[in-house]
Amino acid sequence: MERKNNYAIQAGQARKLFCAHDLDEVVRAHRLRADETFLYLRLLGEDYRVSRADGHIARREGEAWALADGFDETLTIFDLLCDAKPGRHAAGAWKTTLDFGGQVHRGLMEPDRADELELLYDRQPELLERACLRLGGTPMAGADLGFALPFFEDLRIAVQFWHGDDEFSPRLRVLWDANADQYLRYETMYYAIGLLKTRLRAYSK
Repeated sequence: MERKNNYAIQAGQARKLFCAHDLDEVVRAHRLRADETFLYLRLLGEDYRVSRADGHIARREGEAWALADGFDETLTIFDLLCDAKPGRHAAGAWKTTLDFGGQVHRGLMEPDRADELELLYDRQPELLERACLRLGGTPMAGADLGFALPFFEDLRIAVQFWHGDDEFSPRLRVLWDANADQYLRYETMYYAIGLLKTRLRAYSK
């Protein structure tokens, strides 16, 4: 018997929990477009839909819908839809991810070594610019290259990139609006960053 990995199990559990919610209330709370079959939302400047029947997620690709049930997408979307605080609003100021949770997940949020995406952008920074523009980003100052991106509702996320040199490795840092914890939990920010990097990779090819 094929053994499901823990990520698939957790995603499946998250879908079941989502479907147990009052989905009409979720629609009202987020002012979503919805019909009898799906809830529709914008995330990272892209269109998504979530099945009312089973919680499966799809992302619009041109005129079609492509399955988008990745672990990071699933947990991020369900946290935003089901756990965002009433009265949430963007602050218009930036914080690092660690500012929301101290040093608890420093190794996950800010690893010491450059990853393959940072090495790619060090060689070809135009690929980061292209990917960010496709996600609806606008240039921002403060780094060698930086963009503020629409994330969800009025919440924005930002990426800042610095080239490497003889002393430091290339670095891609993620910033959040200072009120991001009104929209999603600190633990979910790690998955949201994973989703962001997945979309950046997809548009950097």
